[in-house]
Amino acid sequence: MVNFRRCTEMPKYKILYHTAIEFNGHTIYRIEATKNFADVKAGDLGGYIESTENLSNEGDCWIYNDAIVCDSAKVKDNAKVYDKAKIMDFSRVEKDAKVYGNARVVDGALISERAQVYGHALIELSVIAGDAHVCGYAHCSGCSTVMKDAEVYGNSVITKKATISGEAVVCGNSYIARATVTGSAKIKDKEIKSSKDYVYR
Repeated sequence: MVNFRRCTEMPKYKILYHTAIEFNGHTIYRIEATKNFADVKAGDLGGYIESTENLSNEGDCWIYNDAIVCDSAKVKDNAKVYDKAKIMDFSRVEKDAKVYGNARVVDGALISERAQVYGHALIELSVIAGDAHVCGYAHCSGCSTVMKDAEVYGNSVITKKATISGEAVVCGNSYIARATVTGSAKIKDKEIKSSKDYVYR
């Protein structure tokens, strides 16, 4: 059955092609809201995208300020990207997630549920989900996961399939590789390079 409502529904934004600028080898354009939704009003200017593939017309998702979403990256559901955040490659920001500040999400990373990524955090090929927060100059890479109520900040590096979950906090200059940090663990200025699944509680 054809969904006539979807066929006739007005898109929630338009691309302002006259605002074209170059970024990292891509031509990107500012967007403008065409109707009211969430905290966005018709006529509000948003951030920059490369094409309509970068921002869903469904849900309350939006790109604010000077944030950039390009390549095959996508913002969907009720997710929000703002300030000077950058979402690139095949990355996804979905559900009620937020990415802001000068954060970068690249290389197929997924930010989902109610997770927040901000500050100067860099997320590469990793999953940040649940109510997790990753901020400061933290760097997550190598198919790692930060989830539930975990927090990663400072100059911490999470890599090589490491998992940070529960109410765990990883901060300072910590380096976590291959390990699982969970429960109510507090890791500061420590290196864990175990090739086994090392659990802190």
